[in-house]
Amino acid sequence: MQFKLILLAVLSGLLAALPWYNVGVATLFIAFVPLLYINYKVISQKYNGNALQFWLYAFIASLVWHFSVAWWGTKVSLAGAIFALILYAFTMSLVWLLVHQAYRYKGEKFAYVFLVFSWVSFEFLQLRWDISWPWLVVGSGIGHNIKIIQWYEYTGVLGGTLWVLLVNILIWDILKRYLIKGYSPGYIQIISLAVLVLLPLFSSYFIFNNYIEKGDNINVALLQPNIDPYTEKFSTMDENLQYERLLNLAEELDLTDILVIAGPETALHNVWHHNVESHSGVKLIHDLINENSKIAFIAGANTLKAYYSNSDIPYTARLHTDSLFHYDAFNSVLFFTSDNPIDFYHKSKLVAGVEKMPFGRAFSFFNSLTVDLGGVGGTLATDNKIEVFEHGIAIIATPVCYESVYGQYVSKFVLEKDANLILITTNDGWWKNTPGYKQHLFHSQLRAIELRRDVARAANTGISCFINQKGEIVKRSKWWTEAVLSGTVRLNNNKTFYAKHGDYLARISVMMFVLMGLSVFVSYLK
Repeated sequence: MQFKLILLAVLSGLLAALPWYNVGVATLFIAFVPLLYINYKVISQKYNGNALQFWLYAFIASLVWHFSVAWWGTKVSLAGAIFALILYAFTMSLVWLLVHQAYRYKGEKFAYVFLVFSWVSFEFLQLRWDISWPWLVVGSGIGHNIKIIQWYEYTGVLGGTLWVLLVNILIWDILKRYLIKGYSPGYIQIISLAVLVLLPLFSSYFIFNNYIEKGDNINVALLQPNIDPYTEKFSTMDENLQYERLLNLAEELDLTDILVIAGPETALHNVWHHNVESHSGVKLIHDLINENSKIAFIAGANTLKAYYSNSDIPYTARLHTDSLFHYDAFNSVLFFTSDNPIDFYHKSKLVAGVEKMPFGRAFSFFNSLTVDLGGVGGTLATDNKIEVFEHGIAIIATPVCYESVYGQYVSKFVLEKDANLILITTNDGWWKNTPGYKQHLFHSQLRAIELRRDVARAANTGISCFINQKGEIVKRSKWWTEAVLSGTVRLNNNKTFYAKHGDYLARISVMMFVLMGLSVFVSYLK
């Protein structure tokens, strides 16, 4: 391996990482140019390279990118985070290896097209397989500047990935002609680059400046109790004191015009499904809404479901300590109103290694080996169905924490259940004061743009906030402070193109990836 090319690989990873620190998004549009250059050099045999050698350069770039963006995962588990980041970098580098092989056997232009389809297909896979971790979807990186991605309501974040890849390829093609081959860039290339960069920009600014917020208004309040998840929430602080702190925040509100109050993820602990009304925190919430009957209350909770029969016990169930029955544990949202039974929504998109053991159905004996962050450990259960809560004119989707990172998953609340408000419950204290909680927040802004829905975000340690349909944060709490926010949100009932069609760009890409991949394989066999 050549030191010069190693440095270029490191540079590629650093350029790709910078947008996640909200220091501008322009570097993503040139971040892959160094890798395209390395690929060209290895193919040209100037450095006597081969496929394995190029893969090592790509792996270095991917490692730098992943660790630069998500090093804060080590706050949860040092060994777990290092293993996960290496794994994700490895899978990403395989895309570059496939592109390299396509270049060798099918030529340069074929490889460029193959890069686009294989990369989008890879990101699509990252949204769906059992060790899913879509944090570094390229299109979400440029989402830090919401004014340039307003057209995500038509494409979702994968449209941004497509844009970034095409610009990188065209810039590399121009540089190669000028710096390596000594040709002047052609007018077609220059004009194409200008159109490719400027048309989405101008379109987005036009949409941003002319978009009119839609829907009727309601008033919502968000409670941020600021309970340390490491030293208080699941250990030293009495649970009843936690519930009292949460409800004391509600007492600071003028409840005259409030329709919905929301607390954060896991605000309540160990709520049994069969005996929910006897839970002390549930009783306190009922006391509040019985005094204010027009108000609905939403709160995250660890919930438990018992199985007393030995038949049809799910693989996620664990044996109770007294060995009398099995039970499932859920990361849930509870919905309280004064005139209806408590309703439940169970989180379906679980965090691999923390809330579930990947491929747990096949390897159920590993289900207890997840990282214990307090509360209920082991692989959690899901009910794998979309639920919304209705209160008055509000139809409320309540994705929990990590679920807000998945655009198409959140869009199902809108498409299938007509949700007109997104209310996210989260904790976000696990990563301490690192970029992790900030990166998580901006995904909520992406969902607001894709679906043109107001987003209310209730976070245990912050940042709680209100986001409008253009993705702007209109009101927010401070980080790691006790806070209560009230604000007005709009209930938009219109469905965006993305809400109706989801990740259609990915479906097209997967089909093209398979066809082009078969073509490369056939050429390899000849």
